[in-house]
Amino acid sequence: MDQQSREHEVYNDGINLYDYWQVIVKRKKLIIGMFLISVIGAAVISLLTPKIYRGETVLKLTTNELTAKELISVIGGRLETVLPKNYHLVDEMKLRELKDPSDKLEVSIYSKNSEKIPDVVAELIEYIKKNYLIKRNVEQQKEKVLRQSEEISILIEKTNELIKAFQKMLDGGKLKEMYLPNLLASIFELNRKASDLKIEKLTLEQTLSNVTGVVLIEQPYVLATPVKPKIIPNIELAAVLGLFAGILLAFFLEYAGKSRRN
Repeated sequence: MDQQSREHEVYNDGINLYDYWQVIVKRKKLIIGMFLISVIGAAVISLLTPKIYRGETVLKLTTNELTAKELISVIGGRLETVLPKNYHLVDEMKLRELKDPSDKLEVSIYSKNSEKIPDVVAELIEYIKKNYLIKRNVEQQKEKVLRQSEEISILIEKTNELIKAFQKMLDGGKLKEMYLPNLLASIFELNRKASDLKIEKLTLEQTLSNVTGVVLIEQPYVLATPVKPKIIPNIELAAVLGLFAGILLAFFLEYAGKSRRN
């Protein structure tokens, strides 16, 4: 390509760009109008859209029947089924298993009412507790703990009877003095054993009250600011799209006008 051809091509490109600019200047009111309509429309819609708040918590399964991943697949139903009382307040619910350990799952609740998120979590927990496999495992664990508690109660009773017998021997004063230290040591040891058994029984009773199938690791944390709608990003996106649409419409009208004149 010779020098003259290159200069001619550059000249034509300059004319085309100038023509495009002329169209934009000519239709600037249309472009600005589309831009403003998009921005104002996005702002109004975002402000009128109900605010959505997010709450997060972690649940722990106390059963060996299900892992968190398996439970999530079981729960994966409609909100109306899982949350019959509060589903109308929930925009979305996300469940995610925690890899380590596998018995914990992270719960994210997106709700129109931030104050109701703890109630939603409580209803979810009740739904999980009613799961057949979890209920069965809870019953088995409770039966095991009750048996252990009954066995400890029998041991406590036998230990107390032995203490009373030794105490009676001590109070009778018929033992030789050489046997008194051993008897006193035996009574002391039996009292200590009875005390340990009572503590163990109390621990089992507390365990029994905590055998529920699922427990709340931490109270739901609710973000103070809504996560939806995202007003600023929505307005920025609307501004770009409105400007782009205005320019396209301007060129379309210009092309249509030239076609009619020709």
